[in-house]
Amino acid sequence: GGVFRLSLYDAANVKYIIVYEILNRLIKFLIGIGFHMTGGSCLACSRSIFKKISGFNERLMNNDDHDVARKAGKLGKFVFFDDIIVHTSSRRVKKMGILKSFKVYSKAVLLYFLNHGYVRDY
Repeated sequence: GGVFRLSLYDAANVKYIIVYEILNRLIKFLIGIGFHMTGGSCLACSRSIFKKISGFNERLMNNDDHDVARKAGKLGKFVFFDDIIVHTSSRRVKKMGILKSFKVYSKAVLLYFLNHGYVRDY
């Protein structure tokens, strides 16, 4: 399994493109050292692994993608697919701003990886 490179289809401002490129590089690095996670809700794994890990944890309000990545990575190869690009919107980042988006996303990721928790007011 693995995650895909995210690209913004609606970014008129270069700063959003740079932020997503940094995110892609960070996720690729972390996966490369065995820290399985996603950069957004875009990942793939085989049906057999998905069944073995019991799919998405529906009790998590967010971070369910990280949960699948972490569990799938324990059972098989999990990589960053540089050559597969998923186009996504910058709508949420534009609405919240880059710094607040970073703060919320970082808090959510830390809560999940430290104690399998989630942000309630995402």
